[in-house]
Amino acid sequence: MNSYLSKSLYMNGLKCHKALYLQKYHAALKNPITEDQQMLFNNAEEVNEAARLLFPGGVLMNNNGNLSIPYQINDTARKIKRGTPAIFEGSFSFNDVFTRVDILALRNGLFHLYEVKSTTEVKDQHKDDVALQYYVLTGAEIKVESASVVFINNQYVRNGKIEPGDLFLIQDITDIVKGKQGYVVSEINKMKQVLMGQMPATDIGEYCLIPFECDFKGYCWQRLPKPSVLDLKGRCYSGVNKFDMYRNGIVHFEEINLQTLSEGQRIQVTVELNHENVLNHGAISQFLGTLHYPLVYLDFETFMHPIPFYSGCRPYQQTPFQYSIHVIPNEGAESVHYEFLAESGS
Repeated sequence: MNSYLSKSLYMNGLKCHKALYLQKYHAALKNPITEDQQMLFNNAEEVNEAARLLFPGGVLMNNNGNLSIPYQINDTARKIKRGTPAIFEGSFSFNDVFTRVDILALRNGLFHLYEVKSTTEVKDQHKDDVALQYYVLTGAEIKVESASVVFINNQYVRNGKIEPGDLFLIQDITDIVKGKQGYVVSEINKMKQVLMGQMPATDIGEYCLIPFECDFKGYCWQRLPKPSVLDLKGRCYSGVNKFDMYRNGIVHFEEINLQTLSEGQRIQVTVELNHENVLNHGAISQFLGTLHYPLVYLDFETFMHPIPFYSGCRPYQQTPFQYSIHVIPNEGAESVHYEFLAESGS
């Protein structure tokens, strides 16, 4: 069991072998799930449910925590033997690697694998994800004719009921997945070796944040000073590469050469080190000089959702649900307040 891999372990291992080891043996060290992350999980489940409508007659497998993995695998096998037209969340295992498949559809005696994503494009990590599933299924003697990613069509505009055939796009990546099989085998072997040994001494790097933030970032970054060079404004590769600075032994703000930074980063470091505010009086005066009465102060809130709630809206469109406006009609006048808050579901 020490070398047993799940799909989530494998995907973590592609990012970082230390993350793989921590997830396998020290999962309690994961960062707490934030509200934003939980919302993404919920959205992903809603997208999966909508994508299943593309495959009428499909059966959703029962994968609750009370059922053992062997039972789930055998239950999936029974559904396959019965000729079920589509199996949702089916369980499969081969060579001590376990995966679930979002959708496995049967057509003319051959199976078609579909991975559902709530993104609006197919990303590199999706291809690795599907490549592992293909490896397990073909190893388990499932004849996979094609492998595809189902993702959100961001040009879709809702008009009445959701139309799954228009909401989703499907990209066939069979050739890419087949071409990755040697890589999958090699990576599986490496990861199994890692899991049989001691925790890797992997240092901090870009992979902590790219293509998504690692679940164990809090644990691995806990010894960094506050602030550290990795707290500099900007993304990993905008302006100065802060990870290059870290690898060269520059960790504290005091160690940074200000001349290598962007203007915003220089202000950030200066403010922190000198404990003082930096004000651009000229820019403030110039802006204030453009204002005239009535002065209007607007604050609004929006949400985004992969499946549009309302007719006329697109996936992930910024949809306002609240505003607050204060209007000062002329100098010295009291402000007048207007506000709106949508009722839930309206």
